Amino acid sequence: MSTASANAPQTDQTVLIGADGRISAVRPSAGVEIPAAVQRIDCTGRFVLPGMINAHADLFADGRPLGAIYLHPRMKGITSRVLHSKLGSKILARRSRTNAGVQMRSGVTTLRTVGDGRLEVID
Repeated sequence: MSTASANAPQTDQTVLIGADGRISAVRPSAGVEIPAAVQRIDCTGRFVLPGMINAHADLFADGRPLGAIYLHPRMKGITSRVLHSKLGSKILARRSRTNAGVQMRSGVTTLRTVGDGRLEVID
């Protein structure tokens, strides 16, 4: 099977969700028996994705505005130098790892970072 067809959307499928709230199986609908007591959601004509996509992630940021001190003209150069140091690399890695974990736990399975980690985008 070619890569293009392997990645093509699958039609007439049933998604089974386990007691833990996770996808337990995806199978062709024709071969799946669903007990009457199980909640059914009809997604005919729709797409189901296992997670969300965040196409504008700021992994260094946590959603709160930077303090005014970091944006002050005299501090921007100092802040940039610190973040480009070995200590700064460790700070950035820790914050990015923490914030990526928050994204993952919220249901995001794919993200694209906009590269603001060392404040190059601040002018």
